[in-house]
Amino acid sequence: MVGGAPDAILTLDASGRIQSANPAAAREFGYSAEALIGETMSLLLEDTSEWDKAFQRLLGGATLSRPIELTARR
Repeated sequence: MVGGAPDAILTLDASGRIQSANPAAAREFGYSAEALIGETMSLLLEDTSEWDKAFQRLLGGATLSRPIELTARR
């Protein structure tokens, strides 16, 4: 199901490293799925400050009270 999804889907481990990327993520970001494995979101984001804060909150068991806006690089 993930492989055929039209949207980019990445799975991360607790340290924030990419563990898997579907074909749509590879197309969207311009890397092969294999090249994304082991990388951090800093490879893909213009500014990681919002991501870093949100990821730490989620790891701590919190939920996000609002959507965050992220700008990806290509």
